[in-house]
Amino acid sequence: MDSDIILIVVITAFVILAVGGLVGNTLSAIVWLRVQVSAKSSSAVYLAAIAINDLLHLLTYVLFPFAGFWEDGSEGLAWSFAAFAYLFTHLSSYSLEPLLVLGFSTERLFAIYRPLQVRL
Repeated sequence: MDSDIILIVVITAFVILAVGGLVGNTLSAIVWLRVQVSAKSSSAVYLAAIAINDLLHLLTYVLFPFAGFWEDGSEGLAWSFAAFAYLFTHLSSYSLEPLLVLGFSTERLFAIYRPLQVRL
């Protein structure tokens, strides 16, 4: 009985975090990619890329358990595609995001230390 309660709490927390992440990252990407925002600041492009990367990673993380329902006798093709998509977004999330944050931070550093000399 205790394990059932723990399972319900874990699933509830996962659903709340997944829905919050999907909605939040989608809204962030929409806001940062608007022409009025991205034309004024190149930092908006970095933040939009991070939001899109997180959104794709979260989508594959949420959809991966459902790959078994897509089977139609194709000998695990859905599982193979889902595993590849999850691996690709997982690796890109851990390699791309630090580089985006580094680029964003470097750009801000140049803007602070050399505001009139460097035009990015």
